[in-house]
Formats: sequence, C-alpha cells, structure tokens
Amino acid sequence: PATCGPPLRLAARAALLLGPDQRMLALVSLMLCLLRSAPARGVALGAGGAGLRAAGRAGAVRTRPMAMAVVESAATVTLDERLVADEPSVVVSSLQRRRASEEVIAAVDRIGELTRQRAALVEEGNAARAERKALSPKIGALLKAGDEAGAAALKEDVAKASEVAGAADAKVEEVEAERGRLFATLPNLLDSRTPDGADEEANVILSEWAPDGYGELRDGLTWHDELATALGGLDLEAAAKLSGSRFAVLRGGVARMERALASLFLDLHTGERDNHHHPPGTCETRRRHPP
Repeated sequence: PATCGPPLRLAARAALLLGPDQRMLALVSLMLCLLRSAPARGVALGAGGAGLRAAGRAGAVRTRPMAMAVVESAATVTLDERLVADEPSVVVSSLQRRRASEEVIAAVDRIGELTRQRAALVEEGNAARAERKALSPKIGALLKAGDEAGAAALKEDVAKASEVAGAADAKVEEVEAERGRLFATLPNLLDSRTPDGADEEANVILSEWAPDGYGELRDGLTWHDELATALGGLDLEAAAKLSGSRFAVLRGGVARMERALASLFLDLHTGERDNHHHPPGTCETRRRHPP
C-alpha cells in the first residue's frame, strides 16, 4: 500500500514472486512490520527524562502507524568524568529533573573529588619519574670519577623516586576504578528541551495528525496481530517474557518470511553501493565503556 513507504512496497512486490500458499505469510510479515512501527497519535516531549516518546498509548497494538512529527535535535552535551568535575551543576540539574536518588546525586561530588585526586597523583608520579630520569645519568658520572659514596646516595634517591612513582600509579588505578563505578551509575543528560515532570503525564504534545478512519477496522477484516497469532506465527506473550513489551516472537513461515524480507533488503541496498558490514555480535567491556 502507498502508506507503507518504499521499503514495504518493495516487500509487497517481492511477495508476488512467491507461490499462492506463501503469499498470505508474506502479507502477515508486512503487517508485522507495521506492528513494529510506532503506532502513535502524535509526538510528545517526555517529562522526567522520558525523552521523545510516542503519545496516546491506548490501543497501541490495535492501530495503524501514522506520520509523526520530526523534532529537530538540540545541541547535546557529552557526559564524561571531566564534565562532572568541571560543571557538576549541569549534571546535578539533570539528575534532579530525573528525580534521581540522593545517593546518585552525591556521586557527582565524589566523582569531582576523585578526578582532582587523579590529576594530582598523575602529576606526582610524573615528577618522580622526571627526577629519576635526571638523577640516573649522574650516577655513572660519579662512579667514573671514583665518588662511590655520592653515587650510592644518588642510587637511594633514584630508588625513592621509583617508589613514589609506583605508589602514585597504584593509587591512580584505585581512584579510576572507584570513579568508573560511580560514573556508571549516572544516567545520560536530559535533552535541554525536555520539560520537567514526574512521569509521562507531564509530556507536551508537539503535534498530532491522523487520517480519516484511523484506528477503525472495516467489517469482515481481522487485525494483523490477531491474524498472525491465529496462524501460529506471532507470540507476543512469549516475547514479553523474554524482552518486555512491544517485542514479538515469530515462528514457522512468518519467521522465514521475516528473514527473507531482510535478505531482500540487504541484497538490494548492498548491490547499489558497497557499504555492507557485518560487525561482531559481542565486544569487550573496555570497548563499550571507554575510560
């Protein structure tokens, strides 16, 4: 249908290439694509850190998707340890608007303290290494001159500098570990456009649009989720147990058709331009959470 957009129109054309017995499964898969779309009656700016979310959740599974307003993104600020240390008020303000706990808000000050401690420890370690580097060449010169006592004294100084540098490095690791644990408890900063509010009831509707007969079902027709469930190809209850609401477990021919449509889209678009990538399914923790 024209309202499905180009990708779904392509899938509909692909369904015509199938045998008569599989066309119904193709149509069910297309309707599942609609089911996974955002069936909202508008776009709302979420309160309490909800961000942009769909408004009008009543009957979400029972309605057709519709055109949604596009809200231009505001300038964002990256949340990192330096921002927490240099501009804690920005982070605290966002946490307060999220109704964060006192423990999470207190982590902001502690992260700032740890960041400053780390800077001081790094400076201390670098100074000790610089001293060791400056003294080490002098030891050979004193030995060459026959001043063993002076060389022995410098060796002690070099050993002390090495000890200070090592202790500073060890302390830096402890500080970074504690700071990392606390930083992981902080949620992302709220969008600057997000209105203050305790829950979604404070959302601000930006715009609404719906075609004639939106959400109504003509006589003699069946909703797409009911049809897919009756065919044994859609299990929303199992999906809710596995991943939560708004997910779907597909089975049998519906699952095969889903993979076929995905392959069709991949073959189509990778054939037009060489941008096909297949990244690893897992990644290291240090890659996901950079220092």
